[in-house]
Amino acid sequence: FQAEDGIRDLVRSRGLGDVYKRQNENKLIKKEFELENQKVDLSCLSMPVLNIFAKHDHIVPPVTSQALKGYLPTKTKYEELELNAGHIGAFVSGKANKLFSDKVAKWVSRKPVQKKGR
Repeated sequence: FQAEDGIRDLVRSRGLGDVYKRQNENKLIKKEFELENQKVDLSCLSMPVLNIFAKHDHIVPPVTSQALKGYLPTKTKYEELELNAGHIGAFVSGKANKLFSDKVAKWVSRKPVQKKGR
């Protein structure tokens, strides 16, 4: 989730090196990340979160991705999917891709839980 800040800001980005330099700013965690001109506050998230990461990723290590959970409200429905791959392998490995695709399809197709009184 950190590297996307640099990727989305194409105007200021001067290439991949700049993306990796700016990922250390942790704008999402500091509540400075903007999406459609609105600051994102993870502590206000009210939707389920599926955190997918690669076990052998040296660019975004699993512990970095798993830290996301600590910034979400405790009532957030949070799930993780750890792919047995590296940063690139998570996308190009047939086995990882099938696991990823199956999990996302099941996760997205779930019916929302109805709150009492509705």
